[in-house]
Amino acid sequence: MKLYKKTGLTLLTFILAACGEGEGDGSSDKPLTESIGVHSLSTPLALSTLPTSPVALVTAIPSDYGYGSLHIDINDISGESTITTKGSATGLQLQPLSHLKSPSVGSGVTLADDFWQNGWNGKGVEVAVIDDFATQMTSRSPGILTATVSMTRDKKDTSGTSKATYNQVFLFKPRPYLYRNTLGVSVMTHGDIVAGIAAGDESTSVTVTDPINAHQLMAFNTNDSKLLSCSLTSSTLACDYPMYTHGAGVASTATYRLAPGIARGASLSNHTVPLGPTNNSPAQWAAISGALTNVKTAKVINLSLGALITNNDLSVDEMIDTLETSPYTSTPDAVFTVAAGNDSGACNKSELKQTFNGCNTVAVALAYQAPTKNATLVVGALDSDGKAIAKYSNRAGLLAQRYLLAPGDSGYVDAGNVPIVGTSFAAPKVAGAAAILRGMYPSLSASDIANVLLLTANKDINGDGTPEFSGVNLVYGHGKLDLLRAINYLKGNLKLP
Repeated sequence: MKLYKKTGLTLLTFILAACGEGEGDGSSDKPLTESIGVHSLSTPLALSTLPTSPVALVTAIPSDYGYGSLHIDINDISGESTITTKGSATGLQLQPLSHLKSPSVGSGVTLADDFWQNGWNGKGVEVAVIDDFATQMTSRSPGILTATVSMTRDKKDTSGTSKATYNQVFLFKPRPYLYRNTLGVSVMTHGDIVAGIAAGDESTSVTVTDPINAHQLMAFNTNDSKLLSCSLTSSTLACDYPMYTHGAGVASTATYRLAPGIARGASLSNHTVPLGPTNNSPAQWAAISGALTNVKTAKVINLSLGALITNNDLSVDEMIDTLETSPYTSTPDAVFTVAAGNDSGACNKSELKQTFNGCNTVAVALAYQAPTKNATLVVGALDSDGKAIAKYSNRAGLLAQRYLLAPGDSGYVDAGNVPIVGTSFAAPKVAGAAAILRGMYPSLSASDIANVLLLTANKDINGDGTPEFSGVNLVYGHGKLDLLRAINYLKGNLKLP
């Protein structure tokens, strides 16, 4: 799926569709254009015949996913003084679990209670994630805030011994993350987060030990006075201020069970694509094309990446002609989930011209080219409560017929306790839902599954019980991902409008 330059087509440098920023509500509700030149998106159709009973592969569901323990032990010998800081806690949540709960795959449902217990877990389905599994996320290094850890600090010198006891919250950064990272790199990458949301359950406990300079664990100030209080046995010892700064590295050992993806029984196939800044767009497209070529048996393929098409006057016909100079032809029978991007506007920002300004080129390529158009889902992001489109998310625009929404939160925060969000993390939620359906109904094709997810999307965006629109919308596409509605339709319990 290489793209070649053509007059009028301008791409920004290759970007991740992650960590959404920007403003603008993009709330236009104009009627959807019926015809776009000689090219068109695939309009989803209802199944002519519903499948037979779903396959159920029940497996045990551990109750301690994402939970574990921390042990902290620091010795600092300075001159005649010995200072020891210790702490331990069990039952701490050390990996995000928000993607397993409402509204991740639909309002009012929890995966463990509403799907997994029935054996609907994606068992036997391969999910391929094409992403960056090599570059550490440094600008917004991901972590999760722990609950309170009980700490003690002892000082011993020639004057005697003093002791302080206090409670502390930490920002835990789960590294090394070797279990979904096929390169064995001891960092948390964008691809690790995406893959962890989509699929897989290694059912393993991880023990990670970091020295103080590794910054796996960082003392965190929650501005809660109860967590910052100290009780001293001697007035000669005070709680050191650096214990409450973001930059205080803490030596620690963490043991925890990995959190599963939405399709916990599915297998993961990770394919790395370098996503660093470059001026060589053709080389980066070649990397994506090569990764797609290596995907042979996957039933779901997630691409939380893209290149933004900047302001241009290229028509839809001209854009598709450019794409088709080298079409991607060896496509597996896979559902393609593609992040819409985080540019805050519609795919087609021009009020007068139908151009691809503001679109993610990966989404355009997959949604319009013949081998993939019937099975492509372009995914925008909802806010974390699932009741409004996120300000940063690209709107549906010209891609409305293949567009739906899912929450864009990753479950991680950065060092300032700011949530790490983006359409990158909405797309794998849809990928996980697609994998569950493919495991339940192996006789259905990728296009069948994609169509079902689009046609059963929930049009009640704000959750007040009344749909915001009918049909297809230039902002919301088909609506919000709703896995339970999709299953009820396939089981014959839901009639489409």
